Amino acid sequence: MKAIIIIITPEQAKRWLEKNNGGGRGNRNVSQRQVNFLTESILRGQWVLNGETIKIGKDGSIIDGQHRLLAVVRANRSIESLVVFDCEPETYNTIDKGRARTAGETFRNLDVKNWNAIAAATCVLKMLLSNTKSVTALSTDERVAIYQEHGSLLNPFSGCAKRLLPWGVNPSVELGIMAFLSHAGYANDSINDWFKSFADDRHDANQRLLNRALRNEKAAMGSRSFNSWWVAGIIIKAFRLSASGLELKQLRFGFEENYLN
Repeated sequence: MKAIIIIITPEQAKRWLEKNNGGGRGNRNVSQRQVNFLTESILRGQWVLNGETIKIGKDGSIIDGQHRLLAVVRANRSIESLVVFDCEPETYNTIDKGRARTAGETFRNLDVKNWNAIAAATCVLKMLLSNTKSVTALSTDERVAIYQEHGSLLNPFSGCAKRLLPWGVNPSVELGIMAFLSHAGYANDSINDWFKSFADDRHDANQRLLNRALRNEKAAMGSRSFNSWWVAGIIIKAFRLSASGLELKQLRFGFEENYLN
């Protein structure tokens, strides 16, 4: 790598952005609010050389500085900046930018399919595996660690975790539940078939009870979201009853129950 202080003209910024193909492998979605803020700062003469760097990868991709370069183009003004060239693409995960990077964006850079769903589902899976009754807001590093250990549980279901949305079930919760059932030893095909039959209104006795419980709870909650522990617990309970061939007259899940009673 080499670092030099240079004058970045709007023309130079455009060339780098064009070579970046409108958003490289490591770039976040553009925040127009951030671009507007930086543009106004440049136009007001508030841009100063403060040691922050624009990082350009060996392949010409913008590792860090996309919003600043867009602001240079929009303001049509040159700025002085420290630029680091020939960065390794892997440095994307080690830097902190002006706009906080979401966990989903980090998962995207790790080439994870359906990155947003999986990033969110790691928190649900953690709750279920630890048998707790609240979803903890995990750091990005913690979510990546969970995915590295349990990605084989999440990946098979990541593209089909929106089937219970009409019942008010968050896709990340649905994905976490399916991964948890896989961890518990149930076959992926059986899990997938059960969720699909529920979504298609091909209900067995336990699924009919679940359908009623979810709809009643959704009506009671109004615009509020389900408690993740409750909706996960009652779906897991219904699935396990179906898998074992048992039927109940009523389907409930209480705070004192374990997910795998």
